[in-house]
Amino acid sequence: VTVMTIDLSGRGQSDGEDTYGGPDQQNDVLTALQHLVAMPEIDPERVAVISLSLGCAAVSGALANESAPNLCWWLDWEGPCDREIITSSGEIMVPAMGHTLEDDDYWHPREAVRQIAKIKTPYIRYQSIRDHAQPGELRHASRMITAASAAGLPWYQLNSHARNMNPAEPHWGPMGYRAARDFIVETTR
Repeated sequence: VTVMTIDLSGRGQSDGEDTYGGPDQQNDVLTALQHLVAMPEIDPERVAVISLSLGCAAVSGALANESAPNLCWWLDWEGPCDREIITSSGEIMVPAMGHTLEDDDYWHPREAVRQIAKIKTPYIRYQSIRDHAQPGELRHASRMITAASAAGLPWYQLNSHARNMNPAEPHWGPMGYRAARDFIVETTR
């Protein structure tokens, strides 16, 4: 197993400005994936990606790019899908981002629910009963699965539901990082 982790621009050890999953960070992900699949010791047909939280915006934008490599799957771990969820209806993040909710030019590239129709990669969504960032919010998982069901992906999956199922009453996963890790290990074998 080879694992690559990256700090997006403006996060962790990386220089630059945090663009909250915008085009610069999408390019970071795309460049990292292209580098990884080009490595001689890597089987490009066995490469997958996991995004956590707002990393969903960067990964969805990268995978929507025409030059994105084909991956085994993308696992989205509780990623907010659109401006309403990212900002909790304008209650959080708006001052940090410096853009109103009406600024479509800013928001469209960051809304994973808009990007998924352009993605060729199978999609897995992990969502616990109590979201790690917005404990009362589950609509983003339903929105992403609904968008995935309409996107023509090879397949999609929500938690332990069968592939290609968009359940009216989803079974949410248990809370906590250990539960999420166990789900990821079991689901992606």
